[in-house]
Amino acid sequence: MHHSMKPHPAITATLLDFMCRSQVRQGVFNSLTFIMEKRVLASSHDRRTNTLNHLAPLFDNPKLDRELRSMLRERFPEFCTSPSPPTEVKMEESVTMEMDNNVLDKEEGCYDATEGGLQRRRGGVNNKGEPPPHPTPESEPIKEEIIEEPADITPFQDQLEDVMKDKVLQLQKASDAENQCEVMQDIVDLILEDDFDPEQMSTLASCLAELFKGHFRGDVLPDEITEESLEESVCKPVCLVFRNLCTMQEDNSGFSVLLDMLAELYQKQPKIGYHLLYYLKASKAAMGKMSLYESFAQATALGDLHTCLMMDMKACQEDDVRLLCYLTPSIYSQFPDETLRSGGVA
Repeated sequence: MHHSMKPHPAITATLLDFMCRSQVRQGVFNSLTFIMEKRVLASSHDRRTNTLNHLAPLFDNPKLDRELRSMLRERFPEFCTSPSPPTEVKMEESVTMEMDNNVLDKEEGCYDATEGGLQRRRGGVNNKGEPPPHPTPESEPIKEEIIEEPADITPFQDQLEDVMKDKVLQLQKASDAENQCEVMQDIVDLILEDDFDPEQMSTLASCLAELFKGHFRGDVLPDEITEESLEESVCKPVCLVFRNLCTMQEDNSGFSVLLDMLAELYQKQPKIGYHLLYYLKASKAAMGKMSLYESFAQATALGDLHTCLMMDMKACQEDDVRLLCYLTPSIYSQFPDETLRSGGVA
């Protein structure tokens, strides 16, 4: 969050606000203490107390509003500098307010943390009551056109048994998401059959990773977050594996087979990890099934929940900060021991 304050002040403020309101204060306190002891962040010197404070640049950052800074001082006084005299605060805020407004006006990635949260700011007027200037061709950034190459499973398809090969080729030719999902369910059914050869798992995963590569590009979270838009966002063929796992009991033999399939796919496409986290939060079919991620983590080559979770959160942060902000509350609530003991999360 320290490093995201400058590029994403509104998102960072949302995460800090959640941290203040979290019910696991002792875990947060331990994590912050760990950061202080390991000197993860550069320290600032508090002249009034003659102490070094490593978290003051984050907790006392002028980009945070006064109420949030007060809440941070109240909840975590050990990590905040002493409050500045009223005259200093007013001077600081008067100098920084105009700068913050300009930054937020230009920040296209800002989000409103109130009323449903995480909605993109669109159009409207700026903080001075003026409409945003109409962009000119010279001012608009040049977007590099991404040419998506067609999926090529030629190196793998001949290594599959005939029935599975036919289904994979059918999946490749399917023209819309509904047909793709139907074929993907047929593939899942073949995987669950008793005569499925486990040695084909890696080859099948390579085919699926290539066919689904388009699903892992672009934004995952809908622009407007509603129940309908969330359900629509998880209607993808790759989510069929997630959905089948959610409907199975862990002692079902097919459960471990599908987990192995997912673990193989994870090796080919690491983004599958945070896509699973998203499905478990966004889909109604996955309600109360967040613990499935722990089973998945243990089935991967990493074999460890903490390592897997940290890698997936880091990958999500690099790909889609908005999605990370959406997932963070659920991750902290479901896996408090794993998230709060890591200095990397803060």
